[in-house]
Amino acid sequence: MSDSPKPSYTGKSRGKVVMNVTIDSSGSVTSASFEPKRSTTDAVELVEAARNAALRTRFTPSNISGERGTITYIFSY
Repeated sequence: MSDSPKPSYTGKSRGKVVMNVTIDSSGSVTSASFEPKRSTTDAVELVEAARNAALRTRFTPSNISGERGTITYIFSY
């Protein structure tokens, strides 16, 4: 990853949120979806914060478009 912004969240919920991501050849995340089986919370505010951060993440450009992976966010206070 070349740029991984932190999620913007000010609440008191906590837990692990895993997002499935698809990355294009320029390194941009083109889609991000919640992975409930690997997450420890389904709090809407945490899932949304993680999704928004995932969509702003930039990876190193590659010759391959449509690469997939996961990003894990840990929310604590």
